[in-house]
Amino acid sequence: NDLDPFERSDLAKELGEVDPGNLRALSTLLEMLNINKENALCGVHDSIETFEFSILSAITALEEISDGNQEIINTLIDVLNKSEISYIKDRVILSFKKFNPFLAVCILNPAFAKVEDDNNYLRIARLLGMVDSHSWKVIGAFLKLLNSENEDIKLEALRHLGEVGQNMPEAISCYKAVPHVINLLEDDEWNYYRDEIAVCLGKIGADQPNSIKALTDLLEDNEDSKTRIKAAIYLKQINPDHLKATELLLDFICKHEFDDYEEDIQEATDSLKQTREVNQLRKIVLVLRKNLDIENRTMNPDLYETCFDIIWHCSQNLSFLNFSNVWKGEDADKP
Repeated sequence: NDLDPFERSDLAKELGEVDPGNLRALSTLLEMLNINKENALCGVHDSIETFEFSILSAITALEEISDGNQEIINTLIDVLNKSEISYIKDRVILSFKKFNPFLAVCILNPAFAKVEDDNNYLRIARLLGMVDSHSWKVIGAFLKLLNSENEDIKLEALRHLGEVGQNMPEAISCYKAVPHVINLLEDDEWNYYRDEIAVCLGKIGADQPNSIKALTDLLEDNEDSKTRIKAAIYLKQINPDHLKATELLLDFICKHEFDDYEEDIQEATDSLKQTREVNQLRKIVLVLRKNLDIENRTMNPDLYETCFDIIWHCSQNLSFLNFSNVWKGEDADKP
């Protein structure tokens, strides 16, 4: 009891890992969950923040050492009913993904009918998508939220639609989600988020011609380089030998600062490493080889290492003669 919540939960977790099902470990964690809010405010803990951390630490530890018996589930339901703190409620519901997924769905599905604001509607849809990765209702919810008056909610809904929707092609097709997202490109309210639209289309529309056409058209978006890069990255994932996307990503890697575009350059690197067509592999080597010099190795090591990584991929997918010839600077379009 003299230990802080993190130490108590950590020790209980270690005990449970060494001795699975250890009753003392489980009882310690359940005791941490049984601490109610009134006790926290009355000085059992130093502060309400410590109380919250105690609950969250105990839940995390229980997930790691237990499959969830009825006593654990009942205690978590008690926390869910008593807590007025939304992220504790959310954390309890997410724990049911392991302990009792059906219970989580039974809690969340009726909640849709009771929600009166977009913020909580997004919260419930996000949770349902996390505990039930095949819930079609989530797709409909995110599409509805794309019309929210709150800009942040709209953007989060678009991102979650891409993450969840990429695993539910039937639901995406049924809800006509791809045409819905494509139409956002014509909406002035989405002008600043065209790159996010490209990402979503790349995730949910990989098998749909209208999505591929929209991404291809975005390669010509000369006013928004971020959107062009995202479109190229996902076109390469859909078609690893998409020539225009390859050329755009090569230009991007050679001309942009790594500190400003680290995530995009990593995605571009991964996309280029999916290339299989011989002439494109030769072109990649010819373009990037000039960056493998002593100056870049010393002054721009990120560029050097990235180019080396991509060229290594090409060397593994070209014949020795092919690679040797292009390394000497021969025309990449020659066989």
